[in-house]
Amino acid sequence: MSNNYYPYDDDDENDGIISKSQNKRDMQGLRDLCKQIADMPKQQRTKMPVSEQMAIAIEHYLKVPTMEARRRQMQYMGKLMRNEDLEGIQQAIALLDAGSDANKQIMFVLERWRERLLNGGNEVIAEFYDKYPACELQQLRQLVRGAKKEQEEELKHPGTLARKQGKTDTRKLFLFVKKAMADAADDADEDADVADDNDE
Repeated sequence: MSNNYYPYDDDDENDGIISKSQNKRDMQGLRDLCKQIADMPKQQRTKMPVSEQMAIAIEHYLKVPTMEARRRQMQYMGKLMRNEDLEGIQQAIALLDAGSDANKQIMFVLERWRERLLNGGNEVIAEFYDKYPACELQQLRQLVRGAKKEQEEELKHPGTLARKQGKTDTRKLFLFVKKAMADAADDADEDADVADDNDE
């Protein structure tokens, strides 16, 4: 039997670390996430940053003919999801769901900065730091250097980044840029609030 096809019993859900009821709630959340991905159009589904094992399991789920078999396959997928890059998956879903013009603009700027940092030199890092001076410059340099190495490795050996399941400097750079932009926006809001208070 394939390793991507429900080879475990329901009782396996209880880790013995947290309460059974809490564990069931957590597992249900993971299954809901699996179902959300499975229900996506294939073009969107294939963009999700899941492991190859999870991707195959999802495709199996979609082909299973009976309700009971689908239920057991979903149990298996929920277990697999424990080891997936949940933050990366949620971010990918957020990108798909970014319906407002404001969110689309933010994501465009974010992706643009990441691409510039990956393809540019020290002058781009300096430009980013000049715009977001609250960020940690040394960490930014390390992430850019690491992400560039990963991109070079990906060109030589396609699939390298996918096998790391999101635990990459490329992913960390995206989150770093996102946080720097969010912190700058928060600071701007605080400055605006202070200005309003002074006016009063």
